[in-house]
Amino acid sequence: MWDPTDEAERPARRLRWAVAAAVTTAVIAAATVTAAWMSVSPMLSSSTPECTEHDRRLTEQLAADPVLTSLRPA
Repeated sequence: MWDPTDEAERPARRLRWAVAAAVTTAVIAAATVTAAWMSVSPMLSSSTPECTEHDRRLTEQLAADPVLTSLRPA
């Protein structure tokens, strides 16, 4: 049984707490770095998809649609 007044157990207990704190800090840091990388990495990507002929035709059709350019009656 653990005795809080036992001086011999204090260094071992402190070491366990220090290791637990270090592991917890490392896990939190890794999660933070991973989340930051996942949000930044798409912006760093140099490959941009090219527009296809279908995309160009759809753009022309949408631009010609009066629903997208007319104002709603007040």
